[in-house]
Amino acid sequence: MNKKTSLGILVALLAIYIFGVFIFSFYTYPKTYINNTELGFVNKSEIYNKDLRDFKLTIKGKDGKTAIIPAQSVSYEVKLPKDFKLEQNSFTWPIELFRKQEITIDYDIDYNKERLIQLLESSELYQNTKEPQNAYVDFDGKEYIIYPEEEGNAIDTEKLMPKIANAFNEQIDTIEVNEEYRQPEITADNKELMELRDNLNEIAKIAITLDLDYKEYELKGQNLRNLFEKEGTALKLNEDLVREYVRNIAIETDTFGKTREFQTTGRGLVTVEGGIYGWQIDVDKTKEEIIDKIKNKESVTIEPIYIHRGLYRSENDDIGNTYLEIDLTRQHMWYYKNGELLVETDIVTGDPTKNHPTPTGVDKIWSREEGRTLRGQNFGGNSEYAVDVNYWMPINWDGIGIHDTDYRDQYGGKIYQGNGSHGCINTPYEKVKEIFNNIVNNTPVIVYES
Repeated sequence: MNKKTSLGILVALLAIYIFGVFIFSFYTYPKTYINNTELGFVNKSEIYNKDLRDFKLTIKGKDGKTAIIPAQSVSYEVKLPKDFKLEQNSFTWPIELFRKQEITIDYDIDYNKERLIQLLESSELYQNTKEPQNAYVDFDGKEYIIYPEEEGNAIDTEKLMPKIANAFNEQIDTIEVNEEYRQPEITADNKELMELRDNLNEIAKIAITLDLDYKEYELKGQNLRNLFEKEGTALKLNEDLVREYVRNIAIETDTFGKTREFQTTGRGLVTVEGGIYGWQIDVDKTKEEIIDKIKNKESVTIEPIYIHRGLYRSENDDIGNTYLEIDLTRQHMWYYKNGELLVETDIVTGDPTKNHPTPTGVDKIWSREEGRTLRGQNFGGNSEYAVDVNYWMPINWDGIGIHDTDYRDQYGGKIYQGNGSHGCINTPYEKVKEIFNNIVNNTPVIVYES
């Protein structure tokens, strides 16, 4: 190669180099990436000055829905930081030409966020939307199953905003809504949800029957499920709800202290206020019994635990056909056993003229004693009495009972008015003996005035 040729090549290379210096004074290097976006061989002025006046962003969503947001409509501006300088030395372009340039810029972005949200929410993207539905457990008629989650098409605006900002920044004219949709929080493969399903199916196998003789209450299925509360996706037996369940049965079925309509012997129907006879469920103890069966996953039939029991029970009657009937007006007593009149007799009851009348009410025989000494205050309270009786059957908790009296030879009529008892039912010896030998505790005693 002669000198002339060598000089020509050198001049050509120098010209190319100078041309490159000139070009890369105004343009970025080919492998320039700014904020992970390729901006190679781009006029540097476009990086320093982003003109978005005519820029429009199209946002595509599910079901063909779109929203178009003009940059001007939200006063969108993208500015470089004041101290930013694109460090690309044009004189070293032969080296930088083949090297990747990665630059990170924290742009100063300004836009009307409220206006942007208004435009989004008024667009079809936000119309007729359906929120995502969590997977859930429910009964399908045979067992509890998991119903899968549903995604819906409701957008999480806070997640979408950065994607819109980046699109304006990079002048990407179309974006798609994907991860920005609200997602179900609980899916069908959720471990706790599967445990809930299994627990519910275990509960569904339990059936506890509360037997009240004339009626049964079955605690199973949804009624039992209602006693459990969800804590997240777990189940916890609410003992207060169990108590409320028992309490409601007690309110419906208890007869203790209840006023009753009673069909008298020969005088028709009378209303008799409540006394100590009747059925009363012990709510707390019965509740504990039910809780124990539930926790042990037992299917059983149990009887309520009672505070007070009666002798008989049916839907609308707890007196039945075995009872003692006492009419204070007629001074007479009848004892019916299994529907048959076993004993009837005149009696002497409490003396109303001395403020010691026999109290009315639906009471019961709660004890049977032989050879008892009855003690108390005489009329006026100035002295005490002690009376030996052969048979004693108390009917309430105030010392009133049925007993024989060896000091009387007459009963009935108006004797009780002026020569009555302190409230007890004085009965001829043979009659009270026969009653005593044929009666059991809890037998109702209906005391009334006709």
